[in-house]
Amino acid sequence: MRRARFSVVLRLAWHNIWRHRTRTFLLAAVVAYATVATIFYWSMMDGYALSVLEAHARYVLAPVTVAKADWFADPDPENGLRDPAPVEEALARVGACAWASGW
Repeated sequence: MRRARFSVVLRLAWHNIWRHRTRTFLLAAVVAYATVATIFYWSMMDGYALSVLEAHARYVLAPVTVAKADWFADPDPENGLRDPAPVEEALARVGACAWASGW
């Protein structure tokens, strides 16, 4: 009984969709446009945020990578600095207020 009622409702809905073809196609076009516009907007905002972050890091923070020569050829943790004490001493000499550790 319930399956038969669902079949009737499904047939009625299908008939209603195609009864007003212009409305159906217009609604599909609006949904497609809104989807594309939203994806474009999100992509633009992600790119803008990334460019602002990179510009800030490049011009304001002036990041420097301190590492052994082997690390630049192969950035494996095994090739990283074992003891951060020399880096801390050098930063203290130049008056750096903060530093970030990657280990």
